[in-house]
Amino acid sequence: MNTKFGTWLFNWRLSQNLSVRALADVLGVSGAYISALEVGRNVVSKMFLDNLFKIYPDLNTEEIMAFFSYDVQEHKKLKKSRTDLIVWARALATVDDVDQEKKIREVLKQNGIEIPY
Repeated sequence: MNTKFGTWLFNWRLSQNLSVRALADVLGVSGAYISALEVGRNVVSKMFLDNLFKIYPDLNTEEIMAFFSYDVQEHKKLKKSRTDLIVWARALATVDDVDQEKKIREVLKQNGIEIPY
């Protein structure tokens, strides 16, 4: 689980003795969607949260919204990193000088960006 909301949802669902399918049925979504949220493949949507709060009004909305905000920010950072990587990979593909390519790869690697050959 790599999102705060996913971790919370998994733990909360278990505390309620709900299966993935049972929760999905109550919320009108697929079990695959619940599973994807729990393991962090998807970032929870505001519409899903609104429905969750409507059906389960006793939930701590402030805490859950904090998880949502954090996860959205982390997702944006990851998306930007991926975009940067694609830009660099395309730029690197246009370099004809092998020595220059090696130098660029080394600088990128020193900054945490490794581009596959």
